[in-house]
Amino acid sequence: MLRQLLTLRNVNTLLATAFAPLIGLAQDESLDDKVNNALPLIDALAENTLTQTGIPGIAMAVVYKDEVVLIKGYGVKEAETADAIDLNTVFQIASLSKPMATTVGAAIVGKGMADWDDPVVKYDPGFRLSNDFLSSDVTIADFFSHRSGLPAQSGDKLEDMGFNRHDVLVQQRFLAPAYAFRDGYRYTNFGFTQAGVAIARAAGMTWEATAEQYIFDPLGMGSTSYRYQDYLDAENKSLIHVQVSPGVWEALYTRDPDAQAPAGSLSTTISDYTKWMRLQLAEGEFNGERLLDLDALIETWRPHAQTGFNPDTRQASYYALGWNVQNNTDGGLMISHSGAFDLGVRTGVRLYPDIDLGIAVFVNGGVNGIPEGLQFSFADYVFRGELTRDWVAFANEQFEQISAESYGYGGDYSTPPENPISAKANRAYTGTFTSEYWGDVTVYEANGNLVFDIGPLPQTFELTHWDGDEFLFQPIGESAGPVSKFTFQFAEVGDEVASDILIEYYDVERDGSFVRKESWLDYTGWVRIFELAYAYVVPDLLEGSGPSAWFWAERDNWSEWLWATEDFYPWMYSTIDESWTYVGGISVDRSGPDNDFVSWWIYFANTGSWESFQDTYAKENNYGLSKAAEIEYLATPYGYEDEWQRYFLEAIDYVARIE
Repeated sequence: MLRQLLTLRNVNTLLATAFAPLIGLAQDESLDDKVNNALPLIDALAENTLTQTGIPGIAMAVVYKDEVVLIKGYGVKEAETADAIDLNTVFQIASLSKPMATTVGAAIVGKGMADWDDPVVKYDPGFRLSNDFLSSDVTIADFFSHRSGLPAQSGDKLEDMGFNRHDVLVQQRFLAPAYAFRDGYRYTNFGFTQAGVAIARAAGMTWEATAEQYIFDPLGMGSTSYRYQDYLDAENKSLIHVQVSPGVWEALYTRDPDAQAPAGSLSTTISDYTKWMRLQLAEGEFNGERLLDLDALIETWRPHAQTGFNPDTRQASYYALGWNVQNNTDGGLMISHSGAFDLGVRTGVRLYPDIDLGIAVFVNGGVNGIPEGLQFSFADYVFRGELTRDWVAFANEQFEQISAESYGYGGDYSTPPENPISAKANRAYTGTFTSEYWGDVTVYEANGNLVFDIGPLPQTFELTHWDGDEFLFQPIGESAGPVSKFTFQFAEVGDEVASDILIEYYDVERDGSFVRKESWLDYTGWVRIFELAYAYVVPDLLEGSGPSAWFWAERDNWSEWLWATEDFYPWMYSTIDESWTYVGGISVDRSGPDNDFVSWWIYFANTGSWESFQDTYAKENNYGLSKAAEIEYLATPYGYEDEWQRYFLEAIDYVARIE
């Protein structure tokens, strides 16, 4: 069973609080001597940690006064092999993506292409949150500092369900604020990602390309990327591992974080990473050349949201732009961040800009406190000359408590009820149910058992009867956690079919209720076919053969429905300017064919004139692009290239099964 989601906000606060009482102890050696004396001690501790914990591998580096004074790989890339980690082994580094992302932002802000306080809607006209005030006022800095009002971890489970970046960001408009705007802090990967998307749009390119052009290439970070595929393609890469029993680790999972790339998809080597550490500690200079505007960079270190307060030391902790921030009498300003994938990654970086000192640790195993333990130990070695406690053991204990396995979200499901009520016949439960935020759940019978599909892939889960109309299932993915209850609800006593379902797993952060849809085709079928099929199947439609014959035969019905309904994709409809917003920010002119792709598609659907559609659109659209180039324009930023065709064929298959 997967463990509960690890929240780095809690980890950072907890461990920082534990470390705080040691601040301010006497220093009687020169800092150079302290650092030099600490290096062999932290090196030996890393070796010992490998032996004591059984963790497959570690990469660690220390930068001091613009020099890499320690850099080393420990252990292996994959458990039960002899393939050693070296300085050029590529690691996924999870949320260490965030301070790198705001470095990219500093490059764009420093060049005058954007400002930290620019509203996100300035660069993404289709952007919306739950109300008009937030939609118009929330800024790049608000999202980069987790103070937008969005609930903690919002969007993460949508990502686990298979939704792409664009779709997850669109769905955030259905979330009510969890706290007053700019008057709190909730760690949100997709709020952070929205800021990255705005920065990239200000630069006029994709996020991944923006990071390459303005940070990775100038620093010579040739093995660093925000693309998951680049990690997969690397020959010298570390796999990710989970602990299956004490001291035993296995590479059981993969983790594709592209949907939240600015917040979590960075992969790099410890060698590449030290170049970025040097850039930070040199306040935007690298090898004597200024690469970043000083003011733009320093703003990423300035506190924007308070994250905690230690009453014993009377010290507050803060989040800046992609950084946790504290001040202490050991090394002055301290900026840090942790990273974690429960499926198999732990990372951490800690920089002391006032004394030009920093340490980074990558670990290829999940749910452990090794990065923080080594960083706290290094601080002890530098500022106190010896360990004041076993920090690795302490940090591991804290992580074990935070990630302690439980039996269920709503209770203990380890012991079945003594006298469970029998379930109804399967036909009482089957059907499609929908949620404004989560999308559709389709419950059906397979080999005599109830199963359900959810998400765009879709993901399929088997339901195990618990009691009466209650069933259990095991979620999967980064946010999975323990088993969850799945409850069918009936509007009236004696009703033959369920009217609603409540999924406990999705009810933790947002309403987990799903309402029965009378007909799949009333809503999703037509819209899915309309939106996801056009790029691949239009030429085939005229032939009236194969799987698209049904689609072509129903052309008049669905095209008339699209024009008539006021509920067509409501989340794409702007009540501000009364226009439709489509992928890529294209507006749909409902009055008739115009120069945008969707209007021409609707025109084609009503006239069947493919030649007119192709010639006019390709030659006269606003972008001056060919049809193929326009498809690429729409698809590439959101990873749709392969999904359009797959979704369409799945829709056709579903329709064939229910007709």
